[in-house]
Amino acid sequence: MSIEGKVTLVTGGSHGIGRGISYALAREGARIVVNYSRDQEAADQTVAKIEGMGGEATAVRADVGEIGECKALIEKANEAFGPVDILVSNAGMGQRNKIADTPDEEWERVINVNLRATFALARELLPGMIERKYGRIVTMSSSIGYMGIGGSSFSTYAASKAGLVGLTKGIAHEGAPYVTANAIVPCIIRKETAEDRGEAWPPEPTQDDTFYLGWRVPMNRSGRPEDIAAAVKFLVSDESCFITGQAIQVNGGILMP
Repeated sequence: MSIEGKVTLVTGGSHGIGRGISYALAREGARIVVNYSRDQEAADQTVAKIEGMGGEATAVRADVGEIGECKALIEKANEAFGPVDILVSNAGMGQRNKIADTPDEEWERVINVNLRATFALARELLPGMIERKYGRIVTMSSSIGYMGIGGSSFSTYAASKAGLVGLTKGIAHEGAPYVTANAIVPCIIRKETAEDRGEAWPPEPTQDDTFYLGWRVPMNRSGRPEDIAAAVKFLVSDESCFITGQAIQVNGGILMP
C-alpha cells in the first residue's frame, strides 16, 4: 500500500518545514490538508503549488493550541477529502522568556501548541485509524528537547519537545499494530525550502565548518525543510511499517544520543 490517495493532515503546513513536507507527500500522491493559523496567503500559495504539480490540497485555518479547534480541524479535513490517514503534527512555537520571567500564559501557550495539540489530534484520529486498520502519525520534536536550551528557545520549549517524544511513544503503543507513530528530531533548519529559494537540491558539500550554539555540525551545513520532508516521507511509507515509537534524529550529526 502506497500513500497514493491517502488523506494527509499537515499542521503548520503553510511555511518552512510544514510546506516542505506538504510538497513532498503531495508528490507521492497524498491528498494534503494544509493547516495554518494566521497566514492564509502562504497557505493558499502552498495549495496552489501542489495543485500546479497535479496534486490535491486544501487549506484549513485552525489554531491547534485550542482544543476545540483541533476537533474542528479534523471535521473540516474529513469534509474535504474523507477520513485522515496520515497526521504530521508539525505546528510549533518558541518562547520569549527564561524560567524566572515566564508568565503562566506563555507556559500554557507553548505547551498547548507544541504538545497538547498532538494529544488532542491523536485522540480524535486514533479510533478511526484503528478501525480502518491503517494510520501513520509523525510528530515534530527538536534537539532542544534533549539539550534543554537552544538559541532563543528555553526550558518551556524544551519541555514541550521532550514531552512530545514520550507522547509519541504512547501513541505508538496504543495504535499498534495498525498505526505507527514516530517523532522527527530536527536541529538547525532553514525556514524556506530550497525550491522556494531557487537553490539546488541536494546542496553541494562544503568544507567550511558550520556551528550551532557552539557545536560543530559534522555535515557542515544547516538543514533544509527537504531534509525533514524526506524523513517524514519514509516514515509514512510502507517501507517503514516495522518502525514505530522511535525518535529519528535529522540534524546533520550535531546530536548523536
